Amino acid sequence: MDYWQLEPFGPAREDARAYITAAALANLHRSEGTRPINLDDMLPAWTPPPTPEAEKVLARLRRLQAAMKG
Repeated sequence: MDYWQLEPFGPAREDARAYITAAALANLHRSEGTRPINLDDMLPAWTPPPTPEAEKVLARLRRLQAAMKG
């Protein structure tokens, strides 16, 4: 087993640690009656939205797949 699987490290892990700290601080200073902030609220979207070109390719592949099924 790789050491990384036991103790993850690197930029992605460092980012996650920073988001955990930010969420904890935000919850510490939030107003009464507001919902707690969870880690998902702090994490950015890592995958870019699909481009129009990618949508066209996916639509063409779906049409081909449907045609092959008959």
